[in-house]
Amino acid sequence: MKHYHLVSFSVVIFFLFQGVLLSQSKVEIPLLLNTQPQLAIVDDSAEIVRVVRPLPGFMDGYILESPKYETVVENTPKSTSFSGYSIISSDSYVIAFRSGFAVIDDVAADNLDLVVRILKESPNKNLLLSVFNEYMRNPLYKNRINAIKMYAKIEGISLDRIKFNYLEGKGIDNEIKLNFIE
Repeated sequence: MKHYHLVSFSVVIFFLFQGVLLSQSKVEIPLLLNTQPQLAIVDDSAEIVRVVRPLPGFMDGYILESPKYETVVENTPKSTSFSGYSIISSDSYVIAFRSGFAVIDDVAADNLDLVVRILKESPNKNLLLSVFNEYMRNPLYKNRINAIKMYAKIEGISLDRIKFNYLEGKGIDNEIKLNFIE
């Protein structure tokens, strides 16, 4: 009898978390990533270790409601010294966002996939995100930068390889420009 209770308890835990226990510190769970259901491995501190695969149809029949837009902004320490970068190529990639949103859509994801592939193939390259200072006062742009950073992190790129370039003046709204640097 005791064995039966232990098994049923384990089954209840499994269905509660809707995931598969991988180890003491990692679990495989479904989650929404940029509004798309994905199966992901998450560690015990709730950090996404990696995305396993998409889960098409997982949310069929559900209505997604989002609370009033809240900003979650990562503080970026101000640099006290300047060190120059060598831009490897004049080729740049533009990550465009829908007006008023910080969600990476399919076109932006395709561009980021290309950037991630290049970074994985060239470990000496880093990524330079260029944003105009005027937009850095806007929490939406901070969330957009965080979206790009988290996308890269989920794809296995260290956040240490992402640098920032704050430009003076005003640029094109809803875009963040990416270059490769050494």
